Parts: sequence; C-alpha cells; structure tokens
Amino acid sequence: MGSKKKAKKNADFKKVKLKVGKKLKKTTTTDTTIQTKKVVLISQLEEKSESSDKPLSFRGLSLDELCKQLGHFNKSVRRDALTGTKQLLTSRPDLIEAHLRTLVPAIARLVSDCGHDPALNGQLRSLLRVICSVSSHAMAAHFTLFVAHLLHALTHNEAGVRNFSLSIIAMLLNSYPDLCRTNVDLFNSFVKFLNGSRKPAWNSARFLETIELFIKASLFGRQDDGKISS
Repeated sequence: MGSKKKAKKNADFKKVKLKVGKKLKKTTTTDTTIQTKKVVLISQLEEKSESSDKPLSFRGLSLDELCKQLGHFNKSVRRDALTGTKQLLTSRPDLIEAHLRTLVPAIARLVSDCGHDPALNGQLRSLLRVICSVSSHAMAAHFTLFVAHLLHALTHNEAGVRNFSLSIIAMLLNSYPDLCRTNVDLFNSFVKFLNGSRKPAWNSARFLETIELFIKASLFGRQDDGKISS
C-alpha cells in the first residue's frame, strides 16, 4: 500500500525529458486552435446543378429572380429587371408560355406603378409586347388577371397612368380580340370609361384607334379574308 502511494507521488513530480531542438509545451496554456472542415450537403450540390442549367440573363439572373426584382421598391432595380426579363425572353421565347403564371402578375401590376414614369413605361410596353406574342390559347388562363390589372390602372388618379393603361388595352384588343370580346369586365369598364370625364381628348389619334379596335372586337368578331363574320 505504501509503495503504491510513493509511486504515484513520484509520477506527479516526474521530470519531463526534453529532446534537443524540441520546444517544450507549456502545461498551463490552453490550446485555442480551431480546426475547420468544409461540409458540402448533397442538396446544395443538387441546387447548384439545377441553377446552372437554368437560362440566365446577361447579369446572371434567372427568370424567377428577375420577376422578384420587378416588384422591388428601388426604381433602378426595377428598370434593370425589365431590361433583363425582355432580353431573356427575347433570346428564349419558349420560356414565355411556360412561365405565364409568374410573368403576368409580376409584369401587369407595373402598369399602375410605372405608367406615369416615361423612363420605365417604354421598357414596360416593349416587354408586354413580347409577352403578348403567345397564342390566345396560352394566354386564356391568365387573361382575366391581366385585364384586372389594366382596369385598375384605368381608374388611376394620374392621367399618365390611365393613358398608358389605355395603350396596353389597345395592345390586347389587337393581339387577342376573341379574348377581349368574351371578357365582360373589360367591356363594361371600357364603356364606363368612355362615358366618364377622365378619358383623353376625343381627337387624340391613339384614343380613336383604341375605340376602333374595341368596336371591332366587341361587335364583329374575327375578320377573315376581309369579310366580317358576326
């Protein structure tokens, strides 16, 4: 029993042998070195692979990212998003029909927000012209929402927004006369607008053209080979 206690005591005060050229570690110092290892999850790799396959704009943004930026509060961000969206859809027109569910609400709501701004409404009109290149069959499911945004802008307090909305309605009347003819809200709201005090001057060339398109779409139907069929 006494020999064990003596051996333990000697072990506590045992002198550490130091090799030549080797620095002795301080026994009272805490090692604060942190070793890190990179952990890559399989899901992250899959997301990166999927994003690399998506069509991107010149600024490296996907269509979903551009649509989100279209609703940004900053004017410069919205302008860049308009440019990027048009560039991407012009180079890849096959994306339009596949993403109308996202494109229509993201873009149509800008008619009220950007209609009064000449710096933005020109780009917005060009982008809407690209969107309206799809067939009536493809646009049919989204047409009611599209028109709802335009009719909301048509009641705006600023004349610039109303006039811009009117020009986009003319675009729809020209591109989708059949869809316009069957949309009751468009017919009633346009007639109410004509009877109201906020309409443009009657001698305005574009206004008269819009009225002509409205009459053709509402009363006559499609024209084939120069013959009007009811």
